[in-house]
Amino acid sequence: MKKHSSLGFLYGLLLAAPRVLVPLAGLAAACSATSGCVPAMRYEEASSAADVESEAHRRAGLALVAAQARVAELEAELRRRDQKLDARDQKLAEEEFAHGVAAKELNETASLLDQLRGDLSRAKENLQAYAADNAHLEQKAIASERTSASPSSIAGLARELEAALGAARLDPRVRVVERENSVLLRIDSGALFESDRASVRAEVEPVFDAAAGFLAAHPALRCAMREGKTEQGLATSLGRERRERLSALIAARKLGERISWQSSEPSSAATPESYELVLTLAAAPAAPSPEAPTASESHVR
Repeated sequence: MKKHSSLGFLYGLLLAAPRVLVPLAGLAAACSATSGCVPAMRYEEASSAADVESEAHRRAGLALVAAQARVAELEAELRRRDQKLDARDQKLAEEEFAHGVAAKELNETASLLDQLRGDLSRAKENLQAYAADNAHLEQKAIASERTSASPSSIAGLARELEAALGAARLDPRVRVVERENSVLLRIDSGALFESDRASVRAEVEPVFDAAAGFLAAHPALRCAMREGKTEQGLATSLGRERRERLSALIAARKLGERISWQSSEPSSAATPESYELVLTLAAAPAAPSPEAPTASESHVR
């Protein structure tokens, strides 16, 4: 603002100079012409001085215009710099705010992680305690099962056989039947053989695998295979062929010496509807016939 005031004062002074100097030059010329006291040379000097002053005034005006243009450019440049500075300040403020938000979120995340670590530690301790309790209960259950499945318990043998067969998820037509002095593994012919054929179904082979493992765990049991009720309307030779296939299946699992057939040749006029593996305690009497009443019967699931 001081710069503008000085330039304005100079500009006003330059504008006023011709109006003062030219009349003075004219007055001097008039006095010289009328009175003859001022020589002609003085008039010419005054006129020349007025021209010089006028030229100086013109140049000063041009310099003033140039100075004003420069001032305008500098002011525009100053405004641009102020705008850049404001934008930079705003960006800095935004970055500081974002940094503050990020720091707050980081602190909250760290707090949450600490809480999760604590929860995981407690969960781990609970799981370890649960695993210990579960192992203890499993040991007690195994001990109880071994006690109930002793050679002196038919019910224990039945439950253990059901568990061994149930692990294989067998056909519901494979059943464990508990008798007074024996346990029967009854397999319907439809679950054991293909329809009207002597081919053994592949899905029933796990029955004999489970039975082999069960018999290996109970070497004192007496084992016998027998045929159930007969089925009419099938080929007379089908019963014999199925018996041969079943004997081969038993022999393949090294059970031929352990399991004996209770009857001789199958009926020539019919085919059994089922086959039964009879498990009897060594000190118990002989197994009852197939027609004997069933004390309890359960499907393997």
